[in-house]
Amino acid sequence: MKYAQPVKRTTEEILNSLKKTDMSPLDRINIVISAVFHGDTVEFSGDVLIKEFSEAAYKEKIYLRDIFETYYQMCKTTYRIDESISLLESYKKNHPESALEIDSTIEDLKEYKVIFGES
Repeated sequence: MKYAQPVKRTTEEILNSLKKTDMSPLDRINIVISAVFHGDTVEFSGDVLIKEFSEAAYKEKIYLRDIFETYYQMCKTTYRIDESISLLESYKKNHPESALEIDSTIEDLKEYKVIFGES
């Protein structure tokens, strides 16, 4: 899957878009990317990412998983990082065929937790 360049959207536009039930998975992922790159706050961006990952179907989680690394590295934060790690560990238990990729992401998040400290 190719990601689109993040579109600058307001918080209201992001939230209104995510309320829609007729959006394609790709459109939802692109909204999350916009939230991560252009969200008003680190907390807003993280909340959108975590919520969408929690509610996404398996296929979408594959792509959203990669965005965790981008979010934490780009924002230099540990905001809700333990929850993100927990979500990924749960995802791995349910999808062992993706364990190597998920483990890689989890290890990166653990490293960011050390680098950026507790928040």
